[in-house]
Amino acid sequence: SGQITTSTTWTTANSPYVVTATVTVNPGVTLTIESGVEVRFANGTRLCVYGGTLNATEVTFTSNTGTTAGLWDKIELVTGSTANLADINVMYAQYPIQLSGVCNFNISGVNSFADNTYQGVNINIHTVNSNFTLPKIDIPYLSERLDVVNGAKLTIAPGNILKFRYQKRLSVSGGSLSAIGTESEPILFTSIRDADAGGYTEAGGAAPGFWCGLSILNGDST
Repeated sequence: SGQITTSTTWTTANSPYVVTATVTVNPGVTLTIESGVEVRFANGTRLCVYGGTLNATEVTFTSNTGTTAGLWDKIELVTGSTANLADINVMYAQYPIQLSGVCNFNISGVNSFADNTYQGVNINIHTVNSNFTLPKIDIPYLSERLDVVNGAKLTIAPGNILKFRYQKRLSVSGGSLSAIGTESEPILFTSIRDADAGGYTEAGGAAPGFWCGLSILNGDST
């Protein structure tokens, strides 16, 4: 629990690690979690990367108290943070991952996100003011309004799904958007109520006009 102020490794030999209060990875600090480690969270707690780096491959993040969705909070990346994730398993959280600022988010391999309240990556960002990439992930990104400004570039990898909340939109004003899908891996922009798109779906059913689409005001789009 508490702040990690020097670079630290959580080892397989000492697994499981029980998080009794929110853990924060401070700026300039790296938390490396070895393959095979299980991290168990007390109710309401989270792992927050606050300008530091998280490296985790073949790691399970789960609840320490039960098998109900939403028992613990999330893995959170704030502005300036880096996460290098591969083959992870996240269970029984509110959000498996939340992006709370423009960050360096990298994920690869075969990842499992099961029995979380919101089966998606929550984008808790309103302004993209530096280059930002949303890597391919097998659950949707769940977004409020996103404004790409000040020469920043938002890159969306092929195969992603972005689900927008009520009356929200993706706006490009003085920035640029690169969203190049393929025939086998299209990029889908849709409503958070679109059940056909998979992942978390808000109740109420999809309907035209629920969200506000893409707005290219003064910038480049691809």
